[in-house]
Amino acid sequence: MDTSLSDLGLSPLQELMREASKKSELVHRNHDLTDSPYFEDGDPIFNEPLLPTTLCDVCQSIYFVPTSKLTEDEYQKARLGYPEQTDWAFNRLLFYFHQPSLEALSESSKNGCHCCILIWKNCFANQGFSHSQMTASDPIILDHSLGMKELSWSGNWFPGNGNYMGIRYAGKAYGWAQLRFLQIPNPMTRILQDNANPSSSVLENLRLAKKWLATCWINHPKCLQFKIPPMPTRVIDVGTPNGSRSPRLCTPRVRARYLTLSHCWGPHQIITTTSRNYDAHCKGITMESLSKTFQDAINVTRQFGMRYIWIDSLCIIQDSAADWAKESARMCAVYKNALFTIAASRAKSGKDGLFSLETPILHTPCLLPQYGFATKGGAQVHIHLTRDPEPTDVGFLKNDLKGPLYDRAWVLQEEKLSHATLAFTETGMTWECSYSMVTSQDPEGMDDNLRHDHLKYAIKLGERHSRMPSVLRKEKEDFKAKNPTYDETLLRTQFTSKRTNIYQEWCETVELYFLRKITHPGDRLPALSGLAEATKEVLSDRFSQEKYVAGIWLYDLARQLVWTTTISHFHSRKHVHLYEKRALGSPLSKRRTRPPELYKAPTWSWASLHETPVSWGMHFWGDWAGDWIKLVLAKTQWTPSTLNPYGNLLSAELCVEGMLLSVFAIGQDDPYLYDITPELLRETPEGEEPPPFVKIGKLVLDEEKSLEGMRDGEMGGAIVELLPVISSERGNEMRGFRWKITCLVLVKSGLGDGKFRRVGLGLVSDLGYFHDVDMREVVII
Repeated sequence: MDTSLSDLGLSPLQELMREASKKSELVHRNHDLTDSPYFEDGDPIFNEPLLPTTLCDVCQSIYFVPTSKLTEDEYQKARLGYPEQTDWAFNRLLFYFHQPSLEALSESSKNGCHCCILIWKNCFANQGFSHSQMTASDPIILDHSLGMKELSWSGNWFPGNGNYMGIRYAGKAYGWAQLRFLQIPNPMTRILQDNANPSSSVLENLRLAKKWLATCWINHPKCLQFKIPPMPTRVIDVGTPNGSRSPRLCTPRVRARYLTLSHCWGPHQIITTTSRNYDAHCKGITMESLSKTFQDAINVTRQFGMRYIWIDSLCIIQDSAADWAKESARMCAVYKNALFTIAASRAKSGKDGLFSLETPILHTPCLLPQYGFATKGGAQVHIHLTRDPEPTDVGFLKNDLKGPLYDRAWVLQEEKLSHATLAFTETGMTWECSYSMVTSQDPEGMDDNLRHDHLKYAIKLGERHSRMPSVLRKEKEDFKAKNPTYDETLLRTQFTSKRTNIYQEWCETVELYFLRKITHPGDRLPALSGLAEATKEVLSDRFSQEKYVAGIWLYDLARQLVWTTTISHFHSRKHVHLYEKRALGSPLSKRRTRPPELYKAPTWSWASLHETPVSWGMHFWGDWAGDWIKLVLAKTQWTPSTLNPYGNLLSAELCVEGMLLSVFAIGQDDPYLYDITPELLRETPEGEEPPPFVKIGKLVLDEEKSLEGMRDGEMGGAIVELLPVISSERGNEMRGFRWKITCLVLVKSGLGDGKFRRVGLGLVSDLGYFHDVDMREVVII
C-alpha cells in the first residue's frame, strides 16, 4: 500500500494507521491491529498489569471449581438447582458461590462493582423480590459446564469464548442466556477498562469506535478506500477539533473524506437550510442553534479527526423542489462514498442526541482477573463477562433493527448503502462494515456478518452479477459440484443464481420498506432511489444494462409483478412480526386506496399504493415452471416527473404479449373467479335453472374498492381479465385454497383499446383453462 492512512484525513489515528499500514504490506492485510504499539497519536499500549478497579472483592476472586471442590453444604445448595439432572451431568458443572444474598448483590451493584452491576441489572433487578427474599441467606451461585471435548477440570481451565454463564438463586435459574464469556486480547481490554471508568466522558469512550475503524481498514481488504471518492454537492465543515470555530455549510472544491448522519427529524422543528438562510449558513452555524443530535454528530466527527459531515436537512436546500430532486437523486453516491455513517438509532428527534442515558459500564464487558492465557504467538488474552445483546438491539436479525430510527422508510437505503455504520443505540455502540458486526458488548464481534444479505453485501463490495448465459451456467456447475448427490429436481428447487438472490433481496427490502413510516406519499419511490441506483449497478455489466421502472426490474419481470397486498404471506416471518407490531394503532391495519390526487407510479407497480403492506411471500423463488406461459416484454414507455430517473413518474406503460382470459369475479373481499362459458352469457329461458358457475380460482384485490362500479346488477360479479404470469409445479396454498398459476387481474382502463389497469392477483388451480387461449398484446398502465 503506497499511501499511508495518515495522509487521508485521520489525524488522531495517525501513528496507529501509519504503523498498521506498514505492517499490512508485510502480512498481506492479515495483520491484527493488537500488535501495533499505538492506538492513537501519543497513546501507547501500557505494559503495567491490568487493574480491575471497579470490581468488589467477591468478583475479583471469581474462579469456577468442580463439585469435588465444594463443601457438603455448597454441594447440596448447588444440587438444589438441578433436581432432574443425573449425577454424571451435574458433576460436569463448575461452580462459584458469589454474593451471600440478593441484598449484598444489590448493594455491591450500587457501590459500582462492574460484575455485580451486570448480574443484578440483567438477572434480578426486575424480579420484584420481597424484603424477606432480599435479606435471606441464600447465595447467588454461578455455574458453567465443561465443554464437549473436556473430560475433566484442571487448574488452568478457563471459560470458552461465547459460552453462557448460569446463575441460580434459591434453587431457581435466573437470567438464562443473559450473560456470556468473551476472550478478548490485551489491547482491547485496556480500551474496555477506559469505557468502564465512571470518570470517562462519552466522547472519550469513542476510543473503542476508533479501534473498530482502524481494524476495518487494515484487516478488511475491500473496506479500504484507496482513492478519495467524490464528495456531495455540499457538506458541513465542522472546523477544528477543539471547536474554536463554528461549523459552516460549504461547497467543497477538493476531495476529502467525510461522514454522513442518519437521524430522525421527529416532531420538533430542527434547523434546516433554506433559500433565505443559505448565505448565513455558509458563513457559520452556531452550535447553540443546532439540535442535540447534530451537536453530538459534529463532536464525533471532530473526535475522529474528520473535517466534513453530510446532514440532509442542512446540506439540501429544503424549500427548493429543484435542489431536493437533484440531491435525492445523488443519495446513492452520498452514502456509498462516505467513510462511514453515524446512525442516531435511539433518538426519536433531534432533542435526544446520540448517546444513551444509561451508564456505559452496563454495556461494557467486565474483566475477570482470575482468568487469562497467552496465545502461541505470545499475545495476552483475558476472559470477560458481558451482557448478551438481544439480536434486535444491534441488528443481528436482518431487517429487524431496534430503535426509532428504523421506523423511517428513508433510512432503509441509508442502512444498505453506507460503506460502514457507527450506530449509537440504547445499549452502546455498534459498528457494521462489509465484513463484520461488532458491539459495545462484543467488541471483537463476528466476521462475514453480511453474507446472508445478498443485496447489501454486493453493494458494499462492488460486485457485478451478469446475466450472460455462460456466467449462469458456471454458477450452476459450481453448485452441482458442491452438492453431487442432488438430482435435477432438487437442483431446480435448491439452486438460485446470484442475480436471483439480488432480485429476491430487493423484494424483501420492499416488504420491509412498506412497514416503515413515510411522511409524504410522494416520497415512496424517491426514498428508495439511491438503493435502486446501487442495485442497478450490481445487476449491470458492460454486456447488459438492467432496466428499472417504478420499482420493478424488467429482466425479472414475471417475479417482480406478482406482489400482493395479502399481509399473511411475507417472505420473512420477521416481517410478519414487524407488521403485527406496527399495525397496532396504525393505518397499516387497513388497505389504503391509491391516492387519486397523486400519480407516482403505474398500477402494475407496488409503488402505486400508499400505506398498504406488500409482499411476494406467496411464491417459492426456486420453484418455477412457467415455460408454457410465454409472457413476453414487448416494450415499456415511461416519463420521469423529475431529473431523478429512479423517482416518481408522470406516466408509464408496460406492453407485454401474453394470454388474456375473461372470467367473472364474484364476492366482496377477495372474490372467487368463475369461468365464463357461452351458456352463462345467454339469457336463461323462463322456468329453467341457470347453468352452474365453474369456480376456477380466487382473486386477491390490491385495494378494497378495486371493483367498485363494475359489478353486474343481476349476477353480482364483475368481468375481469386474467393474464398468467408464473406457475409452480408444487402449487401454493392460501387458507385452504390451492393453486398453480398466478395471474395479473386486469380491467379495462377506459383510456384506449387494449389498455388495462391492474386490480389484483388471480390464483388459478388448473392449467387447462388457458390451453386454448391465444397470445395477444396487452398494455398495462
